Amino acid sequence: MSNAKLYYSTNDSSNKFTAAPLLSDWKYRSEPNKSGLLTFRSPKYFSGGTHVRLVDDGKPIFGGLIVKPKVRRNDFHNYEALDYKHYLLREYTLNKKNITASSICKLLAKKVTKLKWNIGSTKKKYPRLQWKDTTILSIINQLIWLEYKKASNLILFNVDPDRKLTFKNYPQTVKGYIFKEAFDYESSLDYSDVRTGYELVDSEGKVISSYTDKKLQALWGDIPIQGVYENDEG
Repeated sequence: MSNAKLYYSTNDSSNKFTAAPLLSDWKYRSEPNKSGLLTFRSPKYFSGGTHVRLVDDGKPIFGGLIVKPKVRRNDFHNYEALDYKHYLLREYTLNKKNITASSICKLLAKKVTKLKWNIGSTKKKYPRLQWKDTTILSIINQLIWLEYKKASNLILFNVDPDRKLTFKNYPQTVKGYIFKEAFDYESSLDYSDVRTGYELVDSEGKVISSYTDKKLQALWGDIPIQGVYENDEG
């Protein structure tokens, strides 16, 4: 029988969490290359953007934000929460030459300040790395794949319940584990991701119109979406 306990916080900058009731039918799906999803029920109401932490047998196994609260009258409320990889869904454009994967991560860390980055050092220098309007999570996963294919280097990547992001080399030997191969990288998400604003640009990249929802930005950070205006007039 699970000894899972739920904790929550409405303060984005605080590490203090308060216990909350949790029904036993919670489910947590975690994959290295996706934002983890926690579904649970509770008699307590939580608004979107509430920080939640799930502790099972004394060990934190989930930390993230509620994205889909479903309130039911005279019944338990249903919730979906994404783990802190959600902060990496911001799109980014990058074009660098003669640079290592770890140096790219240091650039990305400046764009996602809500996470605490623990970046190791990689040695392989790539002649050119370029992305356009690509999520930071996808960029990191592509770097992991590049390190394996081009440098025979296995990367440990994780975002823990305390918002600590790790990107570093696996040790040469790991007790109890054997690595035989890496699987092909594929970037995908199974759920709708939040956007806090938009930019409309012309074909030359000039901003025509933009909007930012300050309330959403306060909850999720700066996660914009960009569209390109196409003039069909001859």
